[in-house]
Amino acid sequence: MASKTSLIRAIKKFSVGPVLVAQRAKPELLHYRDERGRNWLHFCASINVWKKKNLHSGDSMRLAEALIKLGLDKDAPAFTKGIWQATPLWFAVA
Repeated sequence: MASKTSLIRAIKKFSVGPVLVAQRAKPELLHYRDERGRNWLHFCASINVWKKKNLHSGDSMRLAEALIKLGLDKDAPAFTKGIWQATPLWFAVA
C-alpha cells in the first residue's frame, strides 16, 4: 500500500521500483513535505551511503534521477535562512 511510511522505507533503501509504484498508486504523495519542508528528494540526498554497508551511491543517483523525472525540483529549498537555502544539494553535502 502506498503511504508516506512506505515511501520513506523505500527511499532509505534507494529502491526506485517501489517509489515509482507508490507514486503511481497515490500521485498526491509526490508533493508531500514534512514539518521541516523536506520533500522526497531532500530525504534521498540526506542519506549517508558511507554509513550503510548495503547502500551504493549509484543507487542514490538513480533514485534522485527518478524523483526529478517525476517532477521534484532539484533546486527547491526545504527551508531558507536569509539568502541561504536548504536545497537537496545542501542535504547531500551536509
